[in-house]
Amino acid sequence: MDVDTLSNLLGKHSTNSHVEAALQRFGVTRRPELVIDPADADGPVVKSQDWVSNLSAGIEFGFQEEGAFMGLDQADRGVGPMILTEVYFYGDRPGARPYPLPLPFGLLLSDSRSVVRAKMAPLEKTRRSYVRDTWEHPAFRLTVSYADGGTRVDFLVCMLRTEALEPLEGGQILLPSVAAMTGVLGKSMDDPALRQTFVPLGLDRQTLVVGTKPVIDFRRTYGLKLDFRKSPAADKVSAKALLLHEIELLGKGELESRGWLGDLPFGIRFDDSPETALGRVGQAPTHQENQDFSGQAFWELPDYSLQVAYSTMENIVLRVCIFATSV
Repeated sequence: MDVDTLSNLLGKHSTNSHVEAALQRFGVTRRPELVIDPADADGPVVKSQDWVSNLSAGIEFGFQEEGAFMGLDQADRGVGPMILTEVYFYGDRPGARPYPLPLPFGLLLSDSRSVVRAKMAPLEKTRRSYVRDTWEHPAFRLTVSYADGGTRVDFLVCMLRTEALEPLEGGQILLPSVAAMTGVLGKSMDDPALRQTFVPLGLDRQTLVVGTKPVIDFRRTYGLKLDFRKSPAADKVSAKALLLHEIELLGKGELESRGWLGDLPFGIRFDDSPETALGRVGQAPTHQENQDFSGQAFWELPDYSLQVAYSTMENIVLRVCIFATSV
């Protein structure tokens, strides 16, 4: 499947004639399904993503409901079509036979990591690397994963990028600086400095959600979430008793966030590779762990603690969390 074909298919409806022809060509018998449960308390759409494949041909297609992919509100989901968002091409791996046809960009499943990078040289300026390599083509994002110490390709995936949500009505306000936010960690909700920092974002208009921990959620407006803890000395919950424990700053689409557009600690950027982001802190993490497709690093700093969560599939920063050390 060549680059032009991928560019024309990604983002198309599952019922599009060209998408249907591709599924038929590769012997994919099942079609993507949206799982809806009107009685579900968290929203009618229970499962917005689905993958269909023919692993004997080494290929898999990922679909997502259009509203969920675009990050629309729950009320606007479940009414749109399923769109093609990912195409996987597999090498020799358990449960799959190697993809037998030519790959995008002239890549071969037998290529080593250095050979793949050489073939992708025209997009070198866009490369982000860590466990895997990622490049940005104008029409999609490409990630290549390697096996056997980087001597061959394990799989490659072409992904439709999520776009930023439309700006809020009235435009963006001046977002608080990192220094302003870290300066109010551990302060109560009615502290003047905390109010000065977050009232412009709508602190007084947001509902405090009291579950396992009190939370004020700005994800859908500014890509920000504030987590509070009750002061141990307080005998009841009040604004004075609620102390700011954690500030989560989220990239676009992460946990359905609009995306934080302000500064991040140490000049970290959401489009940094994990290696670049960790290097910006200037010291080794206190703790770090990587899973198959994501990872996180944690630092205990003099004034606050810092956590950076990242994707090892797309090689981007997903969210940055700062914690009070005294709450």
